[in-house]
Parts: sequence; C-alpha cells; structure tokens
Amino acid sequence: MLIKFMRKYLTFKNLVVALAVLRLAVFCSFFFSYGVDKLNDYPDSDHYWGLAKSIHDNWSFVNNEIVAKPEALTFNQPNAFRTPGYPAVLSVFWNFGDQGYIFIPGLQFLLGLAAVYLLYRLAKLIFSVKVAQTAAVLLLLDPTFLTVNFLILSDTLFIVFFLGFLWLAIRFLNGGPRRFLLLSALFLALTILIRPVVIYVPVVVLMVLIYHFRQSFQKLFVNVLFFILLTAAFLSPWYVRNYLDFGQIFLTTLPSYNNWRYNIGFWSGESDLAGYWQAAQAAYRAETGQVISEFADYADPANLAYYQQKTREFLSSHFWLAVKHQAKRMALETIDPRYYNHISQLYRGQYYDKGYSQLLASADKLDFIKHSWSMLLSSLIVFLLFVNFVRFYFVYFFHRRKMALEPKAVSALLLLGLLIAYFYLTGAPGNIERYLLPLLILEYLIFAHTLVNFKRLIKHG
Repeated sequence: MLIKFMRKYLTFKNLVVALAVLRLAVFCSFFFSYGVDKLNDYPDSDHYWGLAKSIHDNWSFVNNEIVAKPEALTFNQPNAFRTPGYPAVLSVFWNFGDQGYIFIPGLQFLLGLAAVYLLYRLAKLIFSVKVAQTAAVLLLLDPTFLTVNFLILSDTLFIVFFLGFLWLAIRFLNGGPRRFLLLSALFLALTILIRPVVIYVPVVVLMVLIYHFRQSFQKLFVNVLFFILLTAAFLSPWYVRNYLDFGQIFLTTLPSYNNWRYNIGFWSGESDLAGYWQAAQAAYRAETGQVISEFADYADPANLAYYQQKTREFLSSHFWLAVKHQAKRMALETIDPRYYNHISQLYRGQYYDKGYSQLLASADKLDFIKHSWSMLLSSLIVFLLFVNFVRFYFVYFFHRRKMALEPKAVSALLLLGLLIAYFYLTGAPGNIERYLLPLLILEYLIFAHTLVNFKRLIKHG
C-alpha cells in the first residue's frame, strides 16, 4: 500500500511543485528578515536602479542623483563602469514610481524558476532525463541563487541568459542547424551586456568550435567566422556608444579597474590589500597630480590608459610571480567559505568578508566556528563539488568509455569543462559568492550525473 502511494504521489513533478512552494515561502520571509525598503540601498543596487531611471527618463546612461552619491561617480557623466543589460530591464519598473523596485523581486523569483527549467533542459540535452531531474532539484535547493533572486543584483537575469546561451550552443554542437549558433551568439552578447564577467567567453566558444570541426577546414572556417562576426555585431552598438562618448573603444572600465584595484595586489602576494590600495593611491597622486579614492572617479575612462599601463608594467617584470599567486587564489576558491554569504547576511546579519582570515584573527576560534557553521558548510560543499568536477573530467579525458556517453556529448562536455575552468580563473576577490554562482550551477549539473550513475561508478571504479 505504501509503495503504491509513493509511486503515485512521489513523482518528479510533485517534488518540483513542493520545492517551488518551499522556495516561495523562504523567499517571502526575506521581505520580513531584510525588508523590501532597503533593497535599493544594497551595494551595487543603487547603481542599477539609478541607471534604470536614466534609461526610463530620456534613454540615456548617465550618473544621476541616485548613482552619483557624495564622493562617488561624477554627476551627469555617461556611465562607463556598468553595462546596460540589467538596468534596461529595471527601467520598466520606474513606471511604478520611485519605489517601483519593490516589484523587482517578484519578477526575479519567476526568472529563477525559468533558470531551473533551463538547467533541466541543458542536462537533458547533454546527459539524460534522470540527470536533468536531479540537477533541477539541486538548483531548487540552492540558497544563494534564491537570495540573489530577491536582491536588486544582475545575477538572476545573468544566469537565465547564460544558461540560454549554453543550451543554444550545445544544440548546435549536437548537430542542430546554424540558426542555433546565431541565437547562441545573440544570447552570449546579451549575457555580456548584463554582466561582463563573461567578456572573454567568446574565446572559449571559438576553442570548442575549432575542436568540433577539426576534421573539416571549410566547416571550421565558416562557423568560426560566422560566430565571430555575429558576436561582434551584437556587441558593437555599445562599443560605438562608448567611442562616441569617450573617444575610446572599450566595453566597460571594469576589467582594467579590477586589475589595478585588486589583482595586482593579489598577484604580488600582498596579504594586506588595504595597504596595497593605499600605496596605489599614493602612486597615482604622485604620477598624475590627481586624487583618486575607491568611490571617486574610479570608473572614469580617462584612467583606462593608466590602469592598463600599471598592469602591463607589473606583468612584464613579475609575470611568474603573478602566475604563482593566481594559482594560489584559484586553489583557495575551491574551499572558499563565502558562498552562503547572502543568505547568512539576510537572516543573521553575518558577512564573511575575508573568509578564513576572520577565523585566524578571532581570539576564541572554537566560539567563532560555533557561530559560523554556515561558513564551514559552504566550504565543504564548494570543495566536494570541485573534487567531483576533477574526478568527472579525469574519467572524461582518460577513461571515456566508462562513462557510456553519446559521441555528440564530447564537444558539449568540453565546452562545459572550459567554462568551469574559466570561472575559476576569473573569480573576483570582492564578490566571490556571486562569481562562484554560475560556476557551481554548472558543477551541480556534473554532480547530478555522478548521483544518478553512482552505483555504476562504484562497480567500475
């Protein structure tokens, strides 16, 4: 009787509905634990909401009174730091007035469910229905993805378009018509304009296309050229806008600024980034006669040449030191304890800004651990997902027959693996929990394959 009941009601569809309802209940609790009135004051949210107002009011993209707070970006200057994808969507909510942002979480909750569906379709395309169901459940249970659905941050929209790009690209690699390559280029361009962390992903796609069509030079040449031209065409309006406004060709000042503001410090092995930043400010003042702070004109394109010059100078004389410390940073990302930062912050007011260094600096380490169990749990989960990623691709490269994969999945898995490696390589030091999000979603997909095939893996070693 019990078995009949379970077979009838414990179905994947019912499980998804139950988890979606649970997800909605937790989501609604954020309105009480954090408060919707503080949404537009969350770090970065004020930028997005202010730029959305600029688009809504006069189709411009300038720093207004919301973006250019005291000692922040220059008032009325065209913004070169953010890209327009997310603010363009938010601009619709300015039709509801100054507090239209209170409706944004509702849209993003629905987009979060759309992302779960896209991950399901992606896993089904690469592996099987069972793997797809497991991956969907894992993402439904992920707390960080749920919290960024609530906050006015670009992550939710970014994940939806990123998974859409990946699904379209793999449809093409699996033998689909060329229109899927066209659409994947469009979705990738939009993903870049939503959040430029994937600005170099077109290079990854080109590598996979070269591998996929390696046996036919004609197909290789046509498809690679087709993808390059399409991606460039879709991104070109923003490059043209920046050239007309600033006289320079660039997408965003963010990569160059991050190299100067953060990465040179990390690459040089600085344990105290605050000390490095003070020295960088002093050097800037001595060399230019101007004053720069973390929040004043840091995104001004006039500084692009300076940022790039300092990065080139450092790498030309300390390249292998930079490689060493970049590898160290990537290794630390595999045990980073900050992935659950957002949900811990919303419920408990805790935020692990520096991860394990806070544990080392605490006077009573046992008490710190007792009150910071989410940090350790986050570290364990991130590490286990990384270990499974390494195991999966070790088998993929050296014992592929054991995986019983279809031949058409080879290029798809190559793209997946290179994207995970890309996110590890480019992980940002400031917002590690958000930069790990797309990486871990892809690792959930691989982990789902491991769970479904666990018995066979044990049997075949």
